[in-house]
Amino acid sequence: MAQEQPNVVNLPILKGSSIVDAMSGFAAQIDKNEYLGRRVERAVTTIAAEFRGWEKVVDRIGTESGAGLLGQLLERAAWIVESAGGAHIGIAGTATAPVLTATFPGDQHAIRALVAAQRVRDVASRTIHPSLEERFHACIGVNSGTLAHTRVNGSGVEFSATGTVRMFATRLQEFAGPDQIFLAASTVRAVPVPVTVVPIGSVRTNGDGEQQEAYCLLELVSDGAER
Repeated sequence: MAQEQPNVVNLPILKGSSIVDAMSGFAAQIDKNEYLGRRVERAVTTIAAEFRGWEKVVDRIGTESGAGLLGQLLERAAWIVESAGGAHIGIAGTATAPVLTATFPGDQHAIRALVAAQRVRDVASRTIHPSLEERFHACIGVNSGTLAHTRVNGSGVEFSATGTVRMFATRLQEFAGPDQIFLAASTVRAVPVPVTVVPIGSVRTNGDGEQQEAYCLLELVSDGAER
């Protein structure tokens, strides 16, 4: 019996491919795997926004009303990121602490992601009157990196790998506090307009111990990018 390899995705068309391979868009295999036809990279920015505050909100207005407002908040937040050009929009997390994720490709992806992140944060804080302590808060992480499209020869199958970019955005979201937007250093470099940030130090990007500098966004001068 053949010995099983750790972290292997058993796909008939890509035998022996690992989870790491898939998350990178098969970067290490593209020149030696006969199944892989082409690989195209492009720069993107990903945001992850967790909505917290459920317990305090339902204590104030009740479970039914709280659930209704949280549902409306998610719909509004999804509309904001989609209107700003976000793609691969998803909802994860739990019913009481949902996490919205989206990836922004194309021109000015970083500035569009930050403008969307600010709008999501603001709409969350205004879902219930901002003067109340018992309200929802968005805790947001933003990371910029490379999305890879890889085509499998003769199959019509394409992989769109955003795993490594999304992983660090989610990590930053986990560290962010109420109404905070934490940015990767790569995002700060990718923004073409002035941004005011405060460094928060190095944050581990993955289980292997790799780290990246991160910042808290204080102010974004969008220079018309919001229009």
